[in-house]
Amino acid sequence: MFLSNDNGNNWLYSGLTGDTVSSLTISGTNIFAGIISNISGTSRVYISTNNGGTWLMVNNGLTNLPIFTIANNDTNIFAGAFCGGVFLSTNNGNSWIAVNNGFTSLCISSIVTNGNNIFVGTSGGGVFLSNNNGVSWTAVNTGLNTYVDELAVSGSNIFSGTDGGVFFSTNNGSSWTAVNNNGLTYYSSISSIAIKGNYIYVGTNTGHGIYKRPLSEFVAIKENFVNTNMLYPNPTKGKFTITQTNNIKSIEIYNVMGEIVYKSQASNSKTQIDISAQPKGIYIVKINNGVNTQIEKIVLQ
Repeated sequence: MFLSNDNGNNWLYSGLTGDTVSSLTISGTNIFAGIISNISGTSRVYISTNNGGTWLMVNNGLTNLPIFTIANNDTNIFAGAFCGGVFLSTNNGNSWIAVNNGFTSLCISSIVTNGNNIFVGTSGGGVFLSNNNGVSWTAVNTGLNTYVDELAVSGSNIFSGTDGGVFFSTNNGSSWTAVNNNGLTYYSSISSIAIKGNYIYVGTNTGHGIYKRPLSEFVAIKENFVNTNMLYPNPTKGKFTITQTNNIKSIEIYNVMGEIVYKSQASNSKTQIDISAQPKGIYIVKINNGVNTQIEKIVLQ
């Protein structure tokens, strides 16, 4: 384990001699490290309460299997053991209990949390979801390659890196879509996924490096048409018109990061909008008529 406090210009040794560190998670001021193996030939979880100055082994209840992934949902710490299932600690690692009800594969490769939802990726069993802190798990695999190596969350969107490329879900994993076009030529096996700024990055297991793609191309749009409306032209160069059978009360426009870029009040059924000052990309238009709220997508070219 190494620590940098100057953005990676210099690194300092931070304990855990001879250990292969697989993953980290931070809960408050506590850092948890998942270990695949160490000099004693066993697998461990460690905790540090002083930024890696010292580490304490916290393994009561864990099986002697590689800890491939570790994540937290507030003070609930989840550790995934490869071919050993998921373990939960609610007391900073002082004790662990197995929480595997519903799994069809105990070969855990990745854990991510999104609000109350905990997603677990497995090798051969796909993705499992729990919204009750691991009391029970449900397979959410429709359309997904079930050999999952990595998971990542961006807002309400979930990405899964698998042996068959990258898959994308907008509905908590109920359905998945392969998203391996647009330049991801060598996608047979995805080892890691990272989301930074406006981009998603994926690393390949097949020696073909790292790929990136704008998050704007994965915007999840939930259509809710309550009455007839029109938005044109779409795509637009900047100016577009909204018409609706009922009078429009307010309009809000959001970028792909969920930031509001336009807001106005209205009192008629037709209005013109100008977002030409915004960067090119996909935007979400939220229209309220005082009774219903409708959501549309607009593409700024």
